Amino acid sequence: MGQKKAKVKIARTGVPEPVRTTIARGERPTRDVIPRKIPRGLEVLIKKAAVDAAFKKLLLEKRAGAAQAIGLKLNAAEE
Repeated sequence: MGQKKAKVKIARTGVPEPVRTTIARGERPTRDVIPRKIPRGLEVLIKKAAVDAAFKKLLLEKRAGAAQAIGLKLNAAEE
C-alpha cells in the first residue's frame, strides 16, 4: 500500500525559536523546562571524553590541563 514519507526538520540559522508555552494557560514554563545551553568549550571536552578513554582519564585527573592537551582555548567563564 502507500507509504508515508517521514518529515525532515532542517536547521535554519537566523530564525528565532518559537516561544514555548504551557498548554493550560498559555504561560511560559518554569526555568527547569527550558533547555539550557552548554558553553562550547565544555561541550567539546565532554564529547571528546565520551569517545576517548585516555582523554577521559586526563580530564578527570587534570581538569585544567585537559583543554591545553588538545589545543583548546577556553574562555574565562569556562575555565
